[in-house]
Amino acid sequence: MTTSIMEREETAVRDLFARVDEVLDVAHSIEVERPRDAARLAHASHGALSAAEPVRVPVAAKILLVSDKTIRAWAEDGLLTARTVRPRLLIDAERLHTVLHFLSDLRAAGQDRDFREMLWNRLQDEASLDRADLAQSLSQMNAGNVHPALTFDEERKERRKSR
Repeated sequence: MTTSIMEREETAVRDLFARVDEVLDVAHSIEVERPRDAARLAHASHGALSAAEPVRVPVAAKILLVSDKTIRAWAEDGLLTARTVRPRLLIDAERLHTVLHFLSDLRAAGQDRDFREMLWNRLQDEASLDRADLAQSLSQMNAGNVHPALTFDEERKERRKSR
């Protein structure tokens, strides 16, 4: 039985995503005991995704279980990243991988419609979590290094003391 080019491309993308997910699972499982090794594995996974060939719209649609029209609309809205627009729209594999996981989570939670707004919110949350200052604050909080915020009056008194 012969397979079409599209089927081979879909299989290649799915295989890449499966390998990346496996490496990321290992990275997550060792991040407490060996954070440097976990970071290296995560970096290598993201490198593999960013170096991957862009994905055709019909292949992306099959992977996300949505229509070609939806893929095009999401690319236009910025939910998916277009690597090229002309002569044909090709989707960035790394963003496709991210959106695939978000969609899987939403579907597992029983959400099966109106993905656009929820995806957009998740992508914004992810972007916020990628901020270095927020990551530092969260790690301090997780370590128990928490200091309550001062009220305006308390802050003013502290400034007067330090003069």
